[in-house]
Amino acid sequence: MISVEIEPQRQAEARQTLAGLGLAQYVDFVLADAATILPTVGEMDFAFIDCEKDDYVRFFDMLHISPGGVVVADNIISHSVTEYVNHVRARPGLRSLTLPIGKGIELTRFAVP
Repeated sequence: MISVEIEPQRQAEARQTLAGLGLAQYVDFVLADAATILPTVGEMDFAFIDCEKDDYVRFFDMLHISPGGVVVADNIISHSVTEYVNHVRARPGLRSLTLPIGKGIELTRFAVP
C-alpha cells in the first residue's frame, strides 16, 4: 500500500496510527505532492481520496484503477463535494453512490469489461 501525504505532520500521524495497528510494515509512506506521484503509480485495485476538496476531481482523473477496482472519497457530505460526485457519476463504466458513514463517503466502482 502507498500512502501519499504532502504535510510532514500528517504523515507522522499516519505512521504512528498504522504502527499502533501493526500495519506500518505494509505501507510505503511517500512525503510528496500527490500530483507528482500519481502519474508514476501503475494500475491500482483500490484508492482512498482525502485531500483538499478542490483537488478531488483532478486526483481522481490521475488514478489508474483496474477493472472492478474501487475508489473511496472521504468527507463527501460534510464538505458538500458535489462537483466530485457529479464528475464520477457522469463517467461511463462507473457505478457510484454516497454512503452516509461518518462525514460521508463516495464509493465508486469501475466496471469489469
